[in-house]
Amino acid sequence: MNTTEYLLTKLIEELGEVQKACTKALTFGLHDTWREDNEQDLPKWDMTPLQELKHELNDVAGVLRLLEGHPSFPPGVECFVYHPNEDEIRAKVAKLLKMMPYSREKGTLTE
Repeated sequence: MNTTEYLLTKLIEELGEVQKACTKALTFGLHDTWREDNEQDLPKWDMTPLQELKHELNDVAGVLRLLEGHPSFPPGVECFVYHPNEDEIRAKVAKLLKMMPYSREKGTLTE
């Protein structure tokens, strides 16, 4: 495994941690503060799911930083450089907002 493959593996791992944090937020709520002194002897965590999600997103950003411009990309191949594209972000936000009413209509989104 070369360095690029290692970093891509780490990116996969960190994105999995983001998924886990999202699942915890959906299961227990964004602001849950479960602690070791619980009476049900369940695992503890020291961050709320929201704090954990932010932490994991920062870990993803760390891996992306290491990937940016890494010299292991062959000559003539575009280097991996990630810069948020505001046009693409706005388009995604618009698409999500457009689809939310349909989800409400189908009964899968409620509030």
